[in-house]
Amino acid sequence: MKKMQGLLVLLLCAAALDAQTVIKAAKAHLGDGRVVAPAWVAVSGGRITEVSNEALSGDEVVDCGAGEIAPGFIDGWSSAGLARAGAENEEGREVTPQVNIAALYEPRHVSVKRRLAQGVTTLLVRPGTRAVIAGAAQVVPTSPQSSTPRHEGAFLCVTLGLDPAAGNSGGGGQGFYSRRPNSRMGVVYDVRTSFTQVQEALKAGTAIEADWMPLVAALKGECTVVWYTETEKEIWTALRLIDELHIPHNICAGAVRASGAAADLKARGVPLLLGEQHWAQYARQRGRGGMDAVHDHGAGTLHSEHLHEVEPEVRARLGALAAQGITHPIDTSEEQLFDLGQDCCMAPGVGAGETTVDKNRVPVTTQARELVRAGVLCAFAGGGDSAGTHLLDYARLAVRDGLDPARALSMLTLEPARILGIAKHKGSLEAGKDADLVVFSGDPLVPTSTPVLVMTEGRIVLRPAAAKGE
Repeated sequence: MKKMQGLLVLLLCAAALDAQTVIKAAKAHLGDGRVVAPAWVAVSGGRITEVSNEALSGDEVVDCGAGEIAPGFIDGWSSAGLARAGAENEEGREVTPQVNIAALYEPRHVSVKRRLAQGVTTLLVRPGTRAVIAGAAQVVPTSPQSSTPRHEGAFLCVTLGLDPAAGNSGGGGQGFYSRRPNSRMGVVYDVRTSFTQVQEALKAGTAIEADWMPLVAALKGECTVVWYTETEKEIWTALRLIDELHIPHNICAGAVRASGAAADLKARGVPLLLGEQHWAQYARQRGRGGMDAVHDHGAGTLHSEHLHEVEPEVRARLGALAAQGITHPIDTSEEQLFDLGQDCCMAPGVGAGETTVDKNRVPVTTQARELVRAGVLCAFAGGGDSAGTHLLDYARLAVRDGLDPARALSMLTLEPARILGIAKHKGSLEAGKDADLVVFSGDPLVPTSTPVLVMTEGRIVLRPAAAKGE
């Protein structure tokens, strides 16, 4: 009897998977720049079976009215689902290629639930940046209901810059923090030495420890090296190491100032995952001696004493954009925050002195436009939890600063899928691809639009009452 009941449950589950669900909406953004309006998307067995501008029938039809459908967003550089977020490292050593962050990923963590509610359906979860060679990143779904994800390849994360040196003293003491690396040069030395030792061992035919096999895979082109590079200087360093060490497959990630290196990225065919696209904690206030002091006001905080200074600049910026024919809807309060961002949207670590800030100040929201113009394959990444740091917010801000809206959506969907090597299954609304999609109440790039339905692998995982017609 129990066996019969179990068989019945399996048959019912199979029937449910084979049933066809149709999502109806006013418009569908396919992810590759094309738009279908009106739109019907048919889903069965966890895959998209058809996308049409003519009515489709199904076992269930979900009518989203004036909503607009987009592919599920993909964040290619995320620490969501990790207990220590971006600080998740094995800190006993600086070179830990054997660490696999997937073992620490918790799909039911609140940070993952928040990403899912934003329309993010896939993540590349990466280790922290406090180790030089930090270990393996992993492609994971944001829905805990998803089946085992397909892994198109492995990713080995390497950190350039000062993060691995943070807290390490330059003295000769024997304490835990008196160790290498304690400078950018030391970080680069550790990267070069680690890969060179493995290369020499391969040439000599000597045994290589199991912990170091990820470096072997990287050198043989069996995995992709993801270089954490915040600025042009670090991108150029990564490109030199790539050339010197002959590493076949590479991605630069976490960039907040990259347009100066666009030509070199394009020439070498190295794609780029942009980092956080605003740094509200770097808002400037006039300090003693006429210097600009940097204060941490917390993300999203705008002080009233700045508003009278910001509003004229906002109006001027909007007028300039309108003169260029850029009239995409913009949220004025968002403009106020991010055009204080003419000062705050700069790479972390920039000096606070008046001359230095004025010289290096670059709104990071313009990076996408410049990279796309240069022909670099790039995508938005590094989305956060708070308002203004969502992955979609980065696209909205880039559109405000001149990026084509269709390309902005592609940089949330198809472009990151191509960069991560998962475009065969994800990133666009096409027959045969995974049914990962999100329905917005209106145009996704309008700040007032919100997700009303999220589907992953054919399962509706977020469906507020408004989407059910209740």
